Formats: sequence, structure tokens, C-alpha cells
Amino acid sequence: MKKRNFGFTLIELLVVIVIIGILATISTATFKSYFGKARDAERQSGVQNIALMIKVDGADDWKNTKYVYALPADLSALMAANDFRVPAGKNNICYFIGMADGTESGVGDDNEFVIATWGESTSTVETGTPGLLLDGTQGAIDALEAATFDSADFTCAADMTDVMAAFVAGVDGTESDHYIDDNGDIIADMTP
Repeated sequence: MKKRNFGFTLIELLVVIVIIGILATISTATFKSYFGKARDAERQSGVQNIALMIKVDGADDWKNTKYVYALPADLSALMAANDFRVPAGKNNICYFIGMADGTESGVGDDNEFVIATWGESTSTVETGTPGLLLDGTQGAIDALEAATFDSADFTCAADMTDVMAAFVAGVDGTESDHYIDDNGDIIADMTP
């Protein structure tokens, strides 16, 4: 009587390995897009929360119809009072704060302000492509939406001069701009 061997042939094993490799390649590409969208959601949440803190805290001051937060001290204090930290920097992307009317007094409804960062997969601007994630007052948002940016314009770097210059050029008349670094600290005017 012949003895039967149980097991897989070399060809069968190679076929299984190839199939697993194909499935791994497909899933890796899919997961990368999910990771980008998740980072975008985190960044958009950060942008909206900063703008909302400014608007809500200012509206709470019923004695004054206008409110302004000096940069960086007052806005840093507001973020600390609300126990808010910006999402940790991913892929070297910074959050930028700009005032569209060129004032250096700070952000608030006394002047047009915008908080912006860069999206890897999405945008709050209706372009259907990656781009700006922003919030603030409508005038500053309109000014920034009309500008042309790419991801390099929102890169955190040792020398922020060129990056800030690109951002400033997008917000008409802006003279004072700041950015939020990886530690959540608001860094004062870095424009040339």
C-alpha cells in the first residue's frame, strides 16, 4: 500500500505567497489614504477650535462689541485657559494665523483674521483637491481662498521667512503673521 504524503507543493505555496503580496499591496495603498484623511480631520478640527475659541470667548464679553487678542500672549493664554493644544505636527505642517487688514493688534472681530493649515487629501475650499484647511472671519477667508498655495507654503522649517512670505502674500495687506509650532507655542511675526 502506498503511503500518502500530506502537505503543500512548492507551487501551491508560491501561489499563496503571491496572493498575500497582492492583497498587502492593495491594503497598504488604501490605508495610506485613510491616514491622510485622518490627519486632515485632526488639522481641520484644530483650525476650527482655535477660531471658535476666539469667537465664543469674544462673544462672551457682553460689555464690548469688539474683541481683540494680542499675539502671541493673549491667544496663548486663551488656548491654555481652554486646555487646548494644537494637534502635534505631522509631516512638518504648521498652523498659520493671519490678519487680513494689516493690523498688528491681534486677532478678533475688530480685524479680519484667519487660521489656516494644509490638507493632504481634503480642503475646506471647494476645489475637490488637497489644499487649504481654514477658519476665521469671512473677509480673511475670502482673501486667502483667492490665493494660490501649495504644501511647501505651510511647511514648518528652521527658517520660516520664505514660508511666511508666501502666506502673507495670500492675505491681502497683512503686516503681522504668526504660526503655531509643534509644541503648540504661537511664534511671533516671522515675515521678512
